[in-house]
Amino acid sequence: MADEISGSRLPAPGVRFLWGGAALAALWWPGRLIGPLDGLPLDGVWEAILFGLAVPVLWWLHPAYLHTLVARVLIATLLIAKLASSFLVQGGWCVQFETPRPLVSESRGRIHSWDVRADWQSRTPRCSAIITRGYSEFKDFPVWFFNMPPTDSNLPRLEDRPPFATLDMNVLGYIDAAEAGQLEVQSGPSMTTTLIVDGQPSGSRAAVAAGRHAIEIRSHLTDRHWRFVPSWNGAPMGSAGFASATVAPPSDFDAAVRGPLNWLIHLVAPAIVIGWLAMFASQWADRTTLLFALAASAVVGWLGAHPGDNYVMTPWARWSITALAAAMALRLSPAAQNLRGAFLLIGVPWLAFVTAVHASHIGRFSFYAPGDDMWMFQRFAYRIYLQGYWLQGGELTFWFQPFYRWIAGALHLVFGDSSMGEFWWDALSLLASALFAHLVVATAYGYRWGLAAAVLCLTIVMHGPAWGFIGIGLSDTASAGFIYFGALLLLSARLRGDVPVTTGLLAGTLAAIGFYTRLNNLLVATGIAVFALPLMVRSRDLWRARAWWSQISWRGAVGVAAAIAIALCLFAWRTYHYTGVFSVLHGTTWRNHALWDAGQPLSQIIAAMSSSLMMVLTFNDPPRFTWYALPLLCGAVVAVLAVLRVPRIREVPLAPVLFFVVGCSAALAARGVAYSGRFSIHLAGVGCALTMCGIAALVTRREPSRSSDPVRG
Repeated sequence: MADEISGSRLPAPGVRFLWGGAALAALWWPGRLIGPLDGLPLDGVWEAILFGLAVPVLWWLHPAYLHTLVARVLIATLLIAKLASSFLVQGGWCVQFETPRPLVSESRGRIHSWDVRADWQSRTPRCSAIITRGYSEFKDFPVWFFNMPPTDSNLPRLEDRPPFATLDMNVLGYIDAAEAGQLEVQSGPSMTTTLIVDGQPSGSRAAVAAGRHAIEIRSHLTDRHWRFVPSWNGAPMGSAGFASATVAPPSDFDAAVRGPLNWLIHLVAPAIVIGWLAMFASQWADRTTLLFALAASAVVGWLGAHPGDNYVMTPWARWSITALAAAMALRLSPAAQNLRGAFLLIGVPWLAFVTAVHASHIGRFSFYAPGDDMWMFQRFAYRIYLQGYWLQGGELTFWFQPFYRWIAGALHLVFGDSSMGEFWWDALSLLASALFAHLVVATAYGYRWGLAAAVLCLTIVMHGPAWGFIGIGLSDTASAGFIYFGALLLLSARLRGDVPVTTGLLAGTLAAIGFYTRLNNLLVATGIAVFALPLMVRSRDLWRARAWWSQISWRGAVGVAAAIAIALCLFAWRTYHYTGVFSVLHGTTWRNHALWDAGQPLSQIIAAMSSSLMMVLTFNDPPRFTWYALPLLCGAVVAVLAVLRVPRIREVPLAPVLFFVVGCSAALAARGVAYSGRFSIHLAGVGCALTMCGIAALVTRREPSRSSDPVRG
C-alpha cells in the first residue's frame, strides 16, 4: 500500500493497529483528573466529536500519521500520564441515587449509571456516577436507569418514571480551596437541596474557608424541573475557576501533582488530534477533494443544525445529501480516485450532517418507549455490562435479536448515558453501504459513476424510513453495516489480487457479527463470499462455469465460509449451554414468521413469499410503490435481466447480482414485522450499485476492466 494518496509510506498493518489502538486507549482512558478532554465517558461535545468520531475516522483515513516519531512520542506520553493519574484520587464528586423501590431486578445495592468511573463492574457500587460538571436540565442528569423495567419485569407504571417518579440524590466529596470563597448549588424548582460543609447544613450556599472540606449535598427530586449546578465564587463546576474537587481526600503528594499532570494530559490529548488533522490536511495531495469536503460539510452541517418546526428536517436539509453528487463534476487527480477519496467527498459531509442533526444528544440520556425492541436491547445491555451477564445477555434464548444489546452496552461505556454513539454507529453502517456501492460501480464503469452510486444510496436513506431508524436502537442498520464492512474488506482485497485466508476469515467474522446482530441476515452474510469472484466476471458468464470457476479466490471464499460455520456452531453451543438443545433457531421467533409450513396450499405459500419480497423491495408493509424504493426495484430488474443475458445489461458484474439475489432470498423464508422499512436496509447498498451499473451499461460501452483500481490508497 505504498501508493497512499499523500505519497508517504504507510506502516505495516500490525504496526498501524498497535499504534492506532494505543492512541484510542490513551485518549479514551477514563480520566481521574477532570477536564474537557478527560476521556471516558465522552460526554462533552468536543470530546465526543474529536475522540469518539474524528480519531477512529483518521485512523483509517490517514494511518501514515502513526508512522511519525512525533505521533508516537505524544501517544506514549499520554499513555504514561493517564497511567500515572490512575493512582490518584478520582476527581469530581460521588453521586448516589436512591429510589423508593428497586428499579432493577437482582440488584444488590445502589443503582448504576453508564459511568465507567463509578464502580461499573461492581454489583454494589459506592457511586452511581461521578459528577464533574453541572446538570443544567433534566436530561443532563445521569438517570438513564429510568429506562429499566420494574423488578417484576412488567412495563413501567406512571410512578416508575419522571415526572411521577421521585428520586433522592446524595452527592459526596471534598473541595480543596486555595483561598476562602463561596460554594453555591443552584437547583431546580422541583428539587429540595441542602448543602452540608464539614457536617454543617447551610441551605444552598456556604462561605468556605481556605483548605480542604468535606462536602455533602442532599437533594430530593420530583417532577422534571431539575437543575444541579455547583459553583465556586461564581465559576460553575467543570470550569477552570472551580476549586479542586475529589471523591476522597487526596494525599499531599496527590494534591501536588494533580495540577501539573492535568495540564500535561490536556495539552497532549488535543495535540495528538490536531497534529493528526494537520498532517492529513497537509499531505492529502488533491486539494480539490479536501476543499469540497470542507465546504460541503459546512453547508450540510448548517442545514442539519437548523431544522424546521418541531425539529422536522427541512426539504433543503433532506436534499442536501443528494447535492453531494456535485462531486462528480470535480476535476480530480488520479491519486484521489480511490476509496479514501470517495470517503472524503461523500462520507465526511454525511458524518458532519448526522453530527449536526443529533449533537444535542451528547451528554444527555434518552427515554425509550416501554415494550419496544429498542427498549429491550437497552435493558439487556444494562444486564450484560453492569450486572455481569456477559454470555447470557438477558435471555436464555434470543426471542429478541442477539448481538445489538452488546453493541449498545459497549457504546454506552464510551459515551455514557448518551445515545450519540448509536447515531454515529448507524451513520457509519449506512456509509459502509454507500461506499460498497461506490466501489462496485467505480470498478466497473468509472469513478464518477461510483460517486453517483454512493450518493444515490444516501439519498434513499434520507427520504426513506432508514433515516428515522438512525440511532434509535434497532439492530437492522448495525447488522447491514457489519455485512457491508465485510464485503468491502473482501472486495478490496480481491481487487488487489488473490485474497489471503486471514482476510477471508476477518471478512467472514464481520459478516457473522452481522448475522448475530440480525438473525434474518444469515444468507446475505454468507453471500459476501461471492466477492471472491473478481468484478471483471460479468453476468453473461453465469451459465459458463469454465469462464469464472478458475478465477474464484478459494482461500478468501473458504475463509468466509469457515468464519460463518464457526459462528453458527458457537451460537448453537450457547443455546445448548442454557437449554440442552443444540440449535440456531431454538427459542427465536422463526416459527412465528415462517412463510411456509407443512399442509399449506402452494398458492398460499407463493402469495406470501411474493408479498414478503415486495415488502422488502418497496420499503413498505404492506407493499406499495414509493419513489425512494426505485433503486431496489430497478436493482431487482437489472439482476433478472443480467441473468437472462439481455444485451448491455449482461455486462454488469456478476458478483453484485448474486449478492442481491441472496439478499432477497431471506424474504422468501420469513416475513419481518413492525418498523416498516427496516428489512430493506441490507439491500440498499447493492440495490443502488446494480441500478447505477444498469444505467451506466445502457449509456456507456465501458466494460469491467482488470486495470480499475478504485481502492488504491
